[in-house]
Amino acid sequence: MKNIPNRIYLQVGLEEEDSVEDFNNLQRDFVTWESNQIYNDDLQFISVDFILARIKELERKLITITPYCVEGVALQVTINELKDLIK
Repeated sequence: MKNIPNRIYLQVGLEEEDSVEDFNNLQRDFVTWESNQIYNDDLQFISVDFILARIKELERKLITITPYCVEGVALQVTINELKDLIK
């Protein structure tokens, strides 16, 4: 499929002031999605494929950095955080 967004936002409810306390209680007719955030309470979903690609990109960059330097440590922390997101 072409043009798949890296992230989408679910809009839940009919109006911005509508709120739902439990995801399991959402009515399918009242859920839409957009590639841009519409309301402050939109639920953001990020593609696992996008996160995996970002991890690979950062790991390639990490190879070129002096071990244990500040930038290298920061990159490793970021990589670990991204990996934790998709566990």
